[in-house]
This record gives sequence, C-alpha cells and structure tokens, in this order.
Amino acid sequence: MDVSNRQDLIDWQYRKSAPDADDASHSHSNCELFYFHSGKSDYWVGNHRYELQPGDLLMMQGMTLHRPDRSALAPYVRTVLHFEPRIIQSMVEGQAEEVPWPEVLRPFYELQHCRVRLNRVQRSETERMLAAMQRHGARGDFVGRSRFQLGMMDLLYWVYDLCSPFIVSEKQCSEPERHVQSVISYIERFYMEEISLDLLQDKLHLNKFYMSKLFKEQTGITIMKYLYNRRVNQAKVLFLEQRQISVTETCYSVGFKHASHFTKVFKQVSGMTPEHYRKHSHGR
Repeated sequence: MDVSNRQDLIDWQYRKSAPDADDASHSHSNCELFYFHSGKSDYWVGNHRYELQPGDLLMMQGMTLHRPDRSALAPYVRTVLHFEPRIIQSMVEGQAEEVPWPEVLRPFYELQHCRVRLNRVQRSETERMLAAMQRHGARGDFVGRSRFQLGMMDLLYWVYDLCSPFIVSEKQCSEPERHVQSVISYIERFYMEEISLDLLQDKLHLNKFYMSKLFKEQTGITIMKYLYNRRVNQAKVLFLEQRQISVTETCYSVGFKHASHFTKVFKQVSGMTPEHYRKHSHGR
C-alpha cells in the first residue's frame, strides 16, 4: 500500500480544544484512542462513566456507544486518533490468516474499552509520542507521512503494553456486551460472505430479534448497517492497496451481490460513488 494513501483511513486530531459539533452518543467502525491533556470532563463508553483526569488514556472499539460529558465552563483539550483496523493488519508482517485482527489490536477487541490512568513517567512518554506524530504528520510529504505511521504503530504497541494487565485479568463484560461482540467478531471474519439475521441466529445461537435489539441498543446502528459499513471500509482499503482493481471486482470481493446496491451503499456511507473514490485515491 502506498503510505501516502493510508492517511485516508486515519483521522488524527492533536490537542483539540474546540467543542465537537455533536456531543451526543455515537459509534463508528474504527478503533479509537483518546488522550486527555487538560480540563474537566467525564466520558461515557456504553454504560461506563469515566471521570477524566489529565493524563488519562482511553481506548475503545468504536462500535460501543460513547460520548463526552464535559463542563461548558472548563477547558477540554484532547488528542484523538481514529483508524481503520485493517490498515494495521497490512502493516504487520507474519499475520496468520485465521486470526481476524493483529495481536496489537487485542486490547480494542477483547477489552472493547479501557481507561488507563498514566503515571508521571508514562504520561511524559505518551505526550512525547503524540507530539512526534503531530510534527511528522504536519510535514505533509512522503517522509513525514511515513514517520507518522511508524509513530502510530509505536503508539499502538505502547498502548498494548499498558493494557496487557487488563487483558490478562480478562475483564468481565455484561451479557449484552458479549453478545454484541460475538456478532462483531463473526462479521469481522466473514463480512465478504453472505450474511443474514437468520444465519447469525443459527451460527451464534441467539434469537435474531433479541440479538438485533441488543445490537442497536449497544451500538446505535443496526446489524446490517454495521455489516455494510464494514464492507465499504474494506472496499476503500482495496482501492488504496490495489490500484488496478475495478469497482465491479471490489463489489463482489467485499460481499455485495449487485453493483447497483454496492454503489448506493458506498455513496450513503462515504458521500461519493465508488468510481469517484477510486479515481480520487489513484490520483494522489
């Protein structure tokens, strides 16, 4: 993959202080890292409320509903990194095909969300890494983008190390969270194949109506919308990685059966047709 194109699948906001346009609960298919620099705010992830202090690091698998609960009278300075999980897989060598995500992403998928309260040394190291990523990314050239992505991988391994005690202790999730995670894990492995609510019901041994209700409550979107978003995200990866792949080939390879449906969904998710996205990504 051309390193300059990976940036399309990464959203980086360094030391952001402006309020978000919408502080309502939301979810997304990307993984998220949130570092709190200063201010006063709580943060809800699912049914968990985290009281933030400067130096807190939040990580989450974005499908869990989350939102800030900040004081309008206090500063709210944070750095946020969203990234499409599959770009990490393309950057990690020796990944076994049967494993749905790289080892470094285990904290996001096994813990779903976690808050680490950093000590003085850990905080200094984290802020150094974030500042270096910002400095490299601001260059805007090949070297800067490449070093930004190397810095991002270093940050993810750092987070993995910080979260390893929580992974070992196998954080207990609620039953609804476990059911939703089982749906997400199945889709992650088989999104390119035909998937229906009836099939999920048979494979996961969950009533499809109960499963659909839990999923919507936990994530804010339906199972089928999550599936379509996952397929569209993978289509973007293919357009960026395989410059010769056609829209039709991409459509079938990510699990859509009809090109017209693929185009409609892609435009709904991305705001542009797959043809336009492919042409734009190849013109870089």
